[in-house]
Amino acid sequence: MADIDSEKERRLVADLLEGDESAFCELYALYKDRLMWFSLKFLKSRDMAEDVFQDAFASIWQNRRFLNPNVPFGPYVYTIVKNRILNLLAGLDRELELRDKIRSASLDSTNETEDSVLDTDLNALLDKALETLTPQQKRVFDMSRKDMPTVWVSRYIRYNNISLRP
Repeated sequence: MADIDSEKERRLVADLLEGDESAFCELYALYKDRLMWFSLKFLKSRDMAEDVFQDAFASIWQNRRFLNPNVPFGPYVYTIVKNRILNLLAGLDRELELRDKIRSASLDSTNETEDSVLDTDLNALLDKALETLTPQQKRVFDMSRKDMPTVWVSRYIRYNNISLRP
């Protein structure tokens, strides 16, 4: 990429101030490759870089009356593109944070209906299993569920000579 002639650039900016579309198109063409490469370094997406570049030049066209032909155009347009890149990246960060918050909130939420159905199903399975136990096995099971120390349950089994095998 060859350097841009500062006198030619000054003349194009002066013409742009007057609303000359061909001057705008020439500045656009002069800076397109440079600014696209600059944008791609940070955005890693050709589509995003193209959007930033076009948005910057749309802003230049809309605000052309504020341009000063005696101020170098290159640093001005690079600053616009840089600020657009920073705003875009900040927006992407906010979007990622929001997605993470939504994802974590959805994982934390409970489905009370599903939990109730599962609880009912598990209780039905437990009742069915308890029906197959002998009276002594049921007594041991009940003792173990009443927070009775394991040592007491084992002593009860030993003293009453209870077989836990079916």
